[in-house]
Amino acid sequence: MENENKQNELTKEKPDETGGVRMEGHILIRDITDKKEPIELVNKRNAIHFGNMAKHLAQTLSGKPNYDIHYMGFGNGGSSVNTLGKITYKTTNVSEAPDDSSPTSNLYGLKYFKVVDDLAASNTATTKNKIEVLPSSTSYTDIKVTCTLEFGEPGVQSNFDNSTDFTDDFVFDELGIFSLDVATGNEIAGTATDAAVILDFNSKCYMLTHVIFHPIQKSLNRIIEIVYTIRIQMQ
Repeated sequence: MENENKQNELTKEKPDETGGVRMEGHILIRDITDKKEPIELVNKRNAIHFGNMAKHLAQTLSGKPNYDIHYMGFGNGGSSVNTLGKITYKTTNVSEAPDDSSPTSNLYGLKYFKVVDDLAASNTATTKNKIEVLPSSTSYTDIKVTCTLEFGEPGVQSNFDNSTDFTDDFVFDELGIFSLDVATGNEIAGTATDAAVILDFNSKCYMLTHVIFHPIQKSLNRIIEIVYTIRIQMQ
């Protein structure tokens, strides 16, 4: 009996040495052209690229530079529309295995990207494009990424949101969160809509999350706000 009691005490005193990290994402896209009456366009969960996210989380906790969130990317390759108007959605391009020596997981059709890191010198609108850390009183913390596409963003777009061509470059149906160029720490140089610049981006910046949704046109007459939340929870 005495040995059994001692064993029970040892069991009670043993620290919790195991735990898991759970990550989940959510995206809210709104047309905020009329700030008094914003229009909700997308409200859904997103997919985490667990392989890349785990690698970047470990590198960041180890003090390695350039693995933090830096960009939001916008694409138009996440869905297709047939002649009857039926939309078919692709599966998100994520994996449990990390991209190895260079990025291989990308949006299906990246067309534009924007800096959301509010500590970056290139970010001149840090109240509208920013990353916030929202702690809680329990075991989770949220990362809230806000990105705003103003009237003139991207630089080449239609005047009005009346396109019937869902393959238009700026009829977006997918988004992703991306890191900086981890090898150099440099931002991607050039205009964010140029094909050569996009190829450079895809070869250097790691995708951490991916979400696909019904097509939304960005045009000169609209201001679009994206709020991308990533919840990190210890279990």
